[in-house]
Amino acid sequence: EVEFLARGRQCTLLLQRGEAVLVLRTSSRKHRATSTATLRMKLEGATGCPTAEALRELPGQVNYLLGDDPAQWRTSIPTYAQVRYAGVRPGVDLVYYGSGRQLEYDFILQPQARPEEIRLHLDGAERLELDETGELVVHLAQGNLRWHKPFAYQVIDGQRREVPSSF
Repeated sequence: EVEFLARGRQCTLLLQRGEAVLVLRTSSRKHRATSTATLRMKLEGATGCPTAEALRELPGQVNYLLGDDPAQWRTSIPTYAQVRYAGVRPGVDLVYYGSGRQLEYDFILQPQARPEEIRLHLDGAERLELDETGELVVHLAQGNLRWHKPFAYQVIDGQRREVPSSF
């Protein structure tokens, strides 16, 4: 089911058709224990199951040598900077990528697409809240995630012009 996978120091992102699954790990040195929280992000009203497209191949490759059976090993798996799901809604593409140590995603809208119809469903959150700066705080049993306030823009005459947006 997993089409693409990204690993960070304390999280793993699984990109599947129709949803992104974020698995967060927290460690307690005091108790020498690790706990996980899973957050599933789905785009409400998505059109079917869009196909994933890997973009910008990176120089490294990954090998998974799990178990004793070499026939089950996976080697020379290419790595990519971005993954795009085209047509997740009419006139809307969704692109995932890393920026520094953070996962980011962009909605790319064609002319006449309706941004107000983009709605995310988060499964696994205990509570959601907007802070005073417009950032989304996702409360999980093992801690909180903070999503930066959306930044939207149009390119007009080669210049980015901000468009008001919010969660």
